[in-house]
Amino acid sequence: MFLKRIALMGLAPVLLLGACKNKLGGNDTRAALDYCIAQTRKTMQSLPADSSHMPRSIDNGKKEWRLTSYRDWTAGFWPGILWYAYEYTNDNTFKKQAQRYS
Repeated sequence: MFLKRIALMGLAPVLLLGACKNKLGGNDTRAALDYCIAQTRKTMQSLPADSSHMPRSIDNGKKEWRLTSYRDWTAGFWPGILWYAYEYTNDNTFKKQAQRYS
């Protein structure tokens, strides 16, 4: 009984890690990044002209971004996303927006 418990304790992490295996590779990674870029463009279009507020989250059941002040602890997330989008696409639209919100 004791040996079975030891064996199960050793096997459990292996099974859990196997279940969490990341299957993204070549084309799947590019597809995922392209999806993220499309979502970032969509978000940019939905934001007000005032750059003192950043998108923070979308409440359950809602479709609009909840905006937050540049003083909020999450305020750097949006510019960071824009910088990563620029790095991936080399599209100056992302660079200009990243500079605007940084």
